[in-house]
Amino acid sequence: MLVNAFEDAHHFHQDLYLLYVDFSSAFNLVDHDKLLCIMYDLGLPEDIIDVVRDLYQGAGTAIHLPSGDTPTIPISQGTIQGDPLSPILFLLYIEPLLRWLHVGGRGYKFG
Repeated sequence: MLVNAFEDAHHFHQDLYLLYVDFSSAFNLVDHDKLLCIMYDLGLPEDIIDVVRDLYQGAGTAIHLPSGDTPTIPISQGTIQGDPLSPILFLLYIEPLLRWLHVGGRGYKFG
């Protein structure tokens, strides 16, 4: 499909934009504050935004060592591993990029 996209762009003298997202690390880069702003901008109900805010606000972790636990390390980005909500939050987080690609006519429809 990628080869077809290159060929079509060349044939029709169109610019081609390519985005590669390494999804193995992408979920770790979701900034909590930006996610909440995006959810608000997308017009999601405030109840849903409040639930996500409560879930991530004050998030932190500590490392258990034989000598005792470390002080809490604040976490301001990333989604919760294994949480079924995480993929949905990630899709919301990249929605502005997807809209930018679509509205500017920069997207390519495969298929």
